[in-house]
Amino acid sequence: MLLRNQLYAGIVDVPEYGVRGKRGDFEPLISEELFYRVQAISSGRMPTAAPRQRAHPDLPLRGLVRCESCGRGLTGSWSKGRNQYYAYYHCRPGCRAVNPSKTKLEGLFADELALLQPSRGYMRLLKESVLQIWKARTAAVRGELANAERSDSGSNNCSSRRELRSTETALFEPP
Repeated sequence: MLLRNQLYAGIVDVPEYGVRGKRGDFEPLISEELFYRVQAISSGRMPTAAPRQRAHPDLPLRGLVRCESCGRGLTGSWSKGRNQYYAYYHCRPGCRAVNPSKTKLEGLFADELALLQPSRGYMRLLKESVLQIWKARTAAVRGELANAERSDSGSNNCSSRRELRSTETALFEPP
């Protein structure tokens, strides 16, 4: 009951003598604010200061894969066998409908990812279309720049020329 003792915060509470929640005339070891914060954390009304690590490197699919029964994200844990530990993904307490091993679930996930990979033909077409759009845009910017230089050749107004040059620079620089 060390964490629940109000005396450490300077609060005297002795119901037998009629003293309820009075401030003592001594220096408390901890502040009242800290005492009540600890009470809130220990009773579960307030989350702890350090967040739980969500992405554990041993179980990378934790929370990403859903239970087929209840739809909640699977969690993972290690179980001790006779000679070694084994990793499993499982549903949260109250359901426990699925319990695949780490190697099985991650293998199925890798197979699913392989199905989503674009084909070489698709990537070739995408590259060609991106290059075609790139060439068209650069030609348009260069044309506008050339027109602006021709129209501004007799005047001192260089603001539109500077604006087009900055557009050209932004277009050609990598993101």
